[in-house]
Order: sequence, then structure tokens, then C-alpha cells
Amino acid sequence: MVYASDLLLLYFSWEVIGLCSFLLVGFWYQKKEAAYGARKVLVMTHIAGYGLLAVILIIYARTGTTLWTDPKVATAFTSGLFLLMLLSAVAKSVQFPLYTWIRMPWLRQLR
Repeated sequence: MVYASDLLLLYFSWEVIGLCSFLLVGFWYQKKEAAYGARKVLVMTHIAGYGLLAVILIIYARTGTTLWTDPKVATAFTSGLFLLMLLSAVAKSVQFPLYTWIRMPWLRQLR
């Protein structure tokens, strides 16, 4: 994901990471709590993905390219887009205040 020069490849990698989180939390899928937690992870990380996708689509609409190395992208990138991208990253990476999906009391029951 870090080495992606195309924003669409970045988005695809972003969603694969969300899928990995879903599969990791839902490993004990026979337990009701684990299945609930996995669904919560899927919803929270997917919503964050929509924010990133919105940023990418707006940048593409303004510049006609999805290569972040293109100089046109730098001129189209505004503080509003930055804040939306930052909010998406905060939600995806479990940071305050959007960390609620990782606080799962059922994890103590799995041990």
C-alpha cells in the first residue's frame, strides 16, 4: 500500500487490509460474539474506505489522473480533502476517537 503510486491501487490495498482485519477478528466465527465483532469491524473499516474513495474520485474529477506523483494532484488537493483523508485513516487505523470497533469485551471470553 505504501509504495502505490496510483491512488486506485492504494484504495484496493486499503480494502484488503480491512478484509484482513475482518478475517482476523472473525476467526472464531462459531462464537456469536466473534461474529458480531467481525461485522462491526467490517462496517467501521468500510465506512472509512468510502471516505478515501470519495477523496480519490474528487481528485480524479479535478485532475483526470489518479497518479499521486502527478503535479496536477498537488494543486487539486485541498485542506478539505486532506481532512477527509485524515478522518478515513483515523477510522481505519483504530485511533482516538474512532477506536470503538476495536474495544471488544468478548475477546476476554475467547481465551
